[in-house]
Amino acid sequence: MAPQVNTLASILLLAGLSVAQAADVPTLNVERMCHEAAAIASTTDYEERCIKSEHAARDELVRQWRDFPPTDQQQCTALATLAGSASYVQLITCLESNRDAKKAREREKEQTDSQPPGLSNQKPPTPR
Repeated sequence: MAPQVNTLASILLLAGLSVAQAADVPTLNVERMCHEAAAIASTTDYEERCIKSEHAARDELVRQWRDFPPTDQQQCTALATLAGSASYVQLITCLESNRDAKKAREREKEQTDSQPPGLSNQKPPTPR
């Protein structure tokens, strides 16, 4: 097994996840994360707002979860639960970033493939 795959598998096991669980949105303990963040926040209602934001992100994930590739689901879940932290906001941000980056690469490839041969890296001639 490649080192990257071993690392990802270890992270998933540490996060208490399995490949079988990747079919559903994971259950994260966002209350703990929000409580800890509220302890250092400057506003009194931070914990409540944090939890509401996290629950809204989870609701959005439930709607979109199956649209994301399982490999992205696993990788982003591992990232969103790294070091005992847990955040649906981080999870959906990671998934959307991966999706958007993939779309950008595909658009770039389509543009490159549609150019006539030999013109892809040439600069236009400088007018005299």
